[in-house]
Amino acid sequence: MPRSLGWMAAIALIAGPLLLSGCSESKPSRFFVLTPLAATTDTGGRGPALGVGPVVIPQYLDRPEIVTRSSDNQLQLAEFDQWGGRIGDNITRALAENLSGILKTDRVSIYPWTDSSALTDQISVDITQFERDPSGAVTLTAFWNIADAQSGKILVNGRSNIQKPVGATAAGADAYGAVAAAMSEALASLSQEIAAAISKLPPG
Repeated sequence: MPRSLGWMAAIALIAGPLLLSGCSESKPSRFFVLTPLAATTDTGGRGPALGVGPVVIPQYLDRPEIVTRSSDNQLQLAEFDQWGGRIGDNITRALAENLSGILKTDRVSIYPWTDSSALTDQISVDITQFERDPSGAVTLTAFWNIADAQSGKILVNGRSNIQKPVGATAAGADAYGAVAAAMSEALASLSQEIAAAISKLPPG
């Protein structure tokens, strides 16, 4: 074997394992969820019987990675910071739990339900924006309606535009944890607006 080839072979034998070990030490992913308002024990069967859903989200949000907006026309996907499950399901369940607590009712069903005969009101939500925006705050914009669950008649139409500051500016998990917390607060505010509209409805 020529001397130069021998040196190349030796270098390859040394460098190969180092490259492999570098590839195997990839950065671990972190997973986040939206949290509902603190649960209350004062729920019972006397409150309204609600059907929550469908909740529609923009297609660009329906992905594992946490999405933030770096400009009006540019989105950023977090490489290692992801949702622990489908974000649409997380939003729907947190909204249902929030409404249950605010309205003090345990008669809440999540779309799709198997039997609507016992429901009084159905809440449908179409979210058009729900992410950290270029200003650093989380913006939640949504159209929603409350319908009679039996007749389908729309009782209330609403539009909410909510902003919540992101509490931390640290990098990595702290930053995305703060984003998830601010998104949870925005969803709580949306829940309170919808609950207030439900409370004003005449008894069904």
